[in-house]
Amino acid sequence: MMSMVRAALITVSLLLTSLGSIPVSGASPVAGEVPVVQIGSVNLNPARSAISIPVTFDRDVLRQDGRHAVHIGVLATTGADTSVIVSNRERNKPGTSGRKTFLLPLTSGEMAEVQAADSWTVAVTLTVANAGGGDAGRKADSAWYDQATQRSGQPAASARIEDRDCSGRAIEPGADLSGCDFIGGYFRGMDLSGADMSGARFYYATMDRVSLEDAILRDAHFNYARLDSADLEGADLRDALFTGASMNYADLHGLPIREADFSDASLNAANLAGVDLSDSSLSYLSIINADLSNANLVGTALYKVNASRARLTEANLTGAVLRDVNLQSANLQRANLQDVSADGVRFTRVEADHAIFTRASLAGASLDGAKLEWTNFRRANLRGAFMNGAYLANATLLGADDVGLNLVGARLCNTVMPNGKVSNWC
Repeated sequence: MMSMVRAALITVSLLLTSLGSIPVSGASPVAGEVPVVQIGSVNLNPARSAISIPVTFDRDVLRQDGRHAVHIGVLATTGADTSVIVSNRERNKPGTSGRKTFLLPLTSGEMAEVQAADSWTVAVTLTVANAGGGDAGRKADSAWYDQATQRSGQPAASARIEDRDCSGRAIEPGADLSGCDFIGGYFRGMDLSGADMSGARFYYATMDRVSLEDAILRDAHFNYARLDSADLEGADLRDALFTGASMNYADLHGLPIREADFSDASLNAANLAGVDLSDSSLSYLSIINADLSNANLVGTALYKVNASRARLTEANLTGAVLRDVNLQSANLQRANLQDVSADGVRFTRVEADHAIFTRASLAGASLDGAKLEWTNFRRANLRGAFMNGAYLANATLLGADDVGLNLVGARLCNTVMPNGKVSNWC
């Protein structure tokens, strides 16, 4: 079996404010930890329409086995309005020496918007996708650079003033934090269970291991925030935005989250058992090794989703539309995929015993090496599909369109073929 790949997000945010600043402590928030990132002098260069960001990385992190990449974003705040000016999804490399200066190009319009803003923020995110298991590479600190004081360090969990003054509000269980602006705030390991955060903004915030149990998060913005191992049991996520958020190992089981936006988010190894995502749209999502057992995905549209090794046992995907989805080595035992549209989808080496693919469209799909015992493919579209080396004992393909179906090396034991004949090529 392939070794399990665990993705870990190491988040580093740099704050540059032209008017006012968020206080920085100049030290790591966790005693004894070595900062993953230290920041030099950051410069805005209007002549070149770019921002120069010198960064020093912890070389021990860079030596970890895995793929390293850097994401850079710019946010501008004018009055109570904060907007993302640019989100550079290009996979910049941090290098191996531990020191690198990133030059972030801006369009003339973006540069003008940054210069006209009351304040602006540059955020840098280092991603380390490690191989070999374990939690290596998941520990990180958030480093900030304040242009006004030219000091770098660690921010406390503090709020800016949006449409109300939140600076005096206690950050504790059951707190009223609705409408507050916590851009880049530091909440690691805090207990915010039962808190009202409706309409609050947590862009690029560090919130790993935070407890949000039974919290009200309606219309809250967690864009590019880090919520690894967060506990969201019983939380109200209606209309919440988690675009680009890292939520690896987070607990969302049983939540009706279909009205939330998880585009471009990472939910690897997250607990999504029993969630309701029916009739929703999920794009550029990573749910590697996540638990979606008994999940409701009826009518869900999935585009460019990596669900390899995900557990979808007894999940309901009736009528779902899958495009450029990777389900390699996923567990689909007893899952309902009738009427699903999954042309060209990778089901390689899935375990789909007793699964239902009745009337499913699987043209060109890859099911090589799949375990398909007692699986139902009645009237399915299997044109040009690949089932090489698959195990189809007691499966039925009755009435399926098998033009161009590849069955090289497949084990057909008491298998009902499309023409109704029983095959015993065991």
